Amino acid sequence: MIGTIGDWQIEFLEVPRGRSGRVSLKVRPKAGGEWREMQVGWVTDAQGILLELPAGMSAYDIRSSKDDDGATHMQLLGRGASGEWNGLRFVRQGEEIGLSGAGGARKGWKLKAQMPGKILKILVEAGADVERGQSLMVMEAMKMENEIKATGAGKVSKVAVVLGQAVETGALLLVIE
Repeated sequence: MIGTIGDWQIEFLEVPRGRSGRVSLKVRPKAGGEWREMQVGWVTDAQGILLELPAGMSAYDIRSSKDDDGATHMQLLGRGASGEWNGLRFVRQGEEIGLSGAGGARKGWKLKAQMPGKILKILVEAGADVERGQSLMVMEAMKMENEIKATGAGKVSKVAVVLGQAVETGALLLVIE
């Protein structure tokens, strides 16, 4: 994820996951200059996220809106400041985003198993176009059938499992570009 907050350009080197934790990122002034690597802590609250930066804590409210196509646009707004970060996409559990190039444009995402289970149905194949919310496969986990749906529109570039396969938590299920 790449964005700007105030006078700084920020590139996350790993995706923040969960309600709190620490993550590595690179920062540099928007005007240019050398990238610096640092660790940042975060914790979420009801309105957004608090970031623990070397200069102290910063709090941001999270706003989202949907366009006519149903795509969600996220924005981080600095509490009591003018900082703003647009074009965010939050990663859901079991999803991993791939970034390409210096611009950080999304090139696809990987869907991974959220728990151990067995693949009961595969409803798409490589090359298939999928819409947001479309069923992709069914996995049995803890004696329940779990339907796995697309979190966005795209084209299936890889189906990494076969019918009847047992998978562990974190196993790659499929890739959507």
